[in-house]
Amino acid sequence: MADDKIPREIDYVGNSRIWSDYIKNEQKGVKIWNDQWGFMTGDPLDLIKDRFPQKTSKEKLDLPSSMQVRPVTPVSEYIKVHKSGPVPPTVTGQVGWRAADPNCQLEIYGSDRRARKGILKQLNWPIEGCP
Repeated sequence: MADDKIPREIDYVGNSRIWSDYIKNEQKGVKIWNDQWGFMTGDPLDLIKDRFPQKTSKEKLDLPSSMQVRPVTPVSEYIKVHKSGPVPPTVTGQVGWRAADPNCQLEIYGSDRRARKGILKQLNWPIEGCP
């Protein structure tokens, strides 16, 4: 701690050498960047256009009637949706409405009969011991 307050002598020559090395590395990186990463500056589609041949338009074939696709039938012809029964207006009412049915009881093993105690009473600690 005491060492942090003592001002250290500044090595101007060392700092200058570090800075000049940093500048040289930056200039070297600028020169070689285009060779290694220059492909990223162009259009990405130019990189992959040779891998995938151009698609040519094909003529439509006359298929026999057994192989032709049938027209789409509307879903309403297959699925019939009927009006649902009465539902309570709130979510709480719906839960209470379903809980009244004995098959939908949440507590199938009965209610928990164990008395609830605080942790202080379980450990027999005085209340003054808590902050």
